[in-house]
Amino acid sequence: MSTTAAPDRRPPVPRRSIRPRRVLLVDDYADIRAILSLALSRRGCAVTTAESAEEALQIVEERMRRTGPDERPILALDLIILDIMLPDASGLELLRSLQREYAGLPPIMIISARSDPETIGDALRLSAADYLPKPIDLELFLHKVDSLLGEEERAPFHWARLREREEVTVGAFGTGATALSESGLIVELPRGTGPSRGEVVPLESPLLDRVGLPRGTHGRVVRVVRLGGQTMLELTFIGLSQRELAKIRRFSLSH
Repeated sequence: MSTTAAPDRRPPVPRRSIRPRRVLLVDDYADIRAILSLALSRRGCAVTTAESAEEALQIVEERMRRTGPDERPILALDLIILDIMLPDASGLELLRSLQREYAGLPPIMIISARSDPETIGDALRLSAADYLPKPIDLELFLHKVDSLLGEEERAPFHWARLREREEVTVGAFGTGATALSESGLIVELPRGTGPSRGEVVPLESPLLDRVGLPRGTHGRVVRVVRLGGQTMLELTFIGLSQRELAKIRRFSLSH
């Protein structure tokens, strides 16, 4: 996949964390666990896998349960990656169980063969930080993992610089988009306005309609940069299928 430099005024990329990031990966397909575990390990992550909700709960209880400052249990994890369709329970049911038991959870990424808006919406309402439909684009998966772990790597995709600012609504804020890629959007707002880093917001724009993305597309803020009187946000798309990513790729490579 060809890549180009990111748009102007992108912030410098911090050095990667030295401590191995602890990741729990729950998926009932052995091949997926093997492929994603290898990719994450090469990224410097310490990966623990489970093939069912029951096994995942047992692992966290025996090996990852810690006591927080308020004496409530917390998880010694940096990221949880959950498949939805598990043999004994859904990934969303597992997420509910973890939320009931533990005071605070690390970021949650959902991976699933399901890409319908209802399921994606259910995951976001349960505070999932990201959602990636299967089949998984490995490059996009790793970019999303980096952003969830706070490793602010530049998105490894071609950013199409838009010839004119495109109107876009980011949550409750009306603004203009300046660049688009398979990763997401870059928008500019007046300084002091806009969602914060990590926030998940709905996106609406005639640009997204022209590209062919579904209504109700969401984005997560992965970077906030303040430049003079402007705030620049980078948002990553949530829940887009391979077909929808291909539409963005065609659009961005033609611009």
